[in-house]
Amino acid sequence: MAVLKARGRTELLRFEKEAQAHSDLTDWERVTITIMSDRTILKKRDVRFLPDTYNPTGRRHTWGWKVAGKIKEGADLVRIQEWYEARGFERQ
Repeated sequence: MAVLKARGRTELLRFEKEAQAHSDLTDWERVTITIMSDRTILKKRDVRFLPDTYNPTGRRHTWGWKVAGKIKEGADLVRIQEWYEARGFERQ
């Protein structure tokens, strides 16, 4: 699992996208993507499970930060922001 503040890096951009889940087990889903100062892209997924007999209110779960990729040296952050916004993500 990746750590946001590892090795002194900082967040440059953060995007979120919420949606109705496409599963029989969940009713809500959020994907969070962050671009770090060391050019690493981190991704996290959160869901809310449907209520059942053991958990009548449903429960939330997160899979934590995972490395989703790297950005090439000298990449334009404005173009990266436009790319994510064109796919339904909102900048946070």
